[in-house]
Amino acid sequence: MIKKLHESGGGSTTRSSLAFWRGETGDAAGAVTAFEKLLTDQLRVLGPDHPDSPAADASTEAATAAPTPHSTASP
Repeated sequence: MIKKLHESGGGSTTRSSLAFWRGETGDAAGAVTAFEKLLTDQLRVLGPDHPDSPAADASTEAATAAPTPHSTASP
């Protein structure tokens, strides 16, 4: 069931949210990896012209940008 859901593109919102919150809690490397995997899967399953594919690409780029105030370590 989970593999079928994953292959159909279902669950991408959940995976995106998990990746986002990973970054917010300070795991920037984990967030980038999760977004990259999500983008790869979305491009493979949905194709580059699907409306969700650019959003995953933008999330990957944002995750590699400067950390948010919530994810920076305090001195």
